[in-house]
Amino acid sequence: MNRGPYGSALARPLEIQPIPAPLIRREATSRRTKIWEFSTNLHCSIIGTCLSTVELRQVLRKLGLDIEDRTDHDLHAAAVSMAGRRDDATRQLNKVLDHRHKLAVSHFAKPIRKTPSAACGGRRFTTATSPAPIGRR
Repeated sequence: MNRGPYGSALARPLEIQPIPAPLIRREATSRRTKIWEFSTNLHCSIIGTCLSTVELRQVLRKLGLDIEDRTDHDLHAAAVSMAGRRDDATRQLNKVLDHRHKLAVSHFAKPIRKTPSAACGGRRFTTATSPAPIGRR
């Protein structure tokens, strides 16, 4: 049976080793990034995905913007423009986003396990537990 150039390497168990600490680049921070600190390229996606049009209208109305006779797109554009500034209106927008998604925020704020093997229960993987390459099933 011809296993090809990688046959013998795939027959050995796959051991997952932790990434050495100097290779992991993390900046210790005790707070999450605020919306105005994200790249402006992300504001459109954040506003459009994380707030419904009803919620967006409520937020903009609270901020004193004239939302009557405005299309959803106009209001979205106003919120995206606002997201890049650091002022009271943007702080309120950030607060609404945090409140709206507090369950997800608290879930992802939990510490991450240190090693990949710990995340897998310390198991070692072999080719028998790995999916077969495409075309060899």
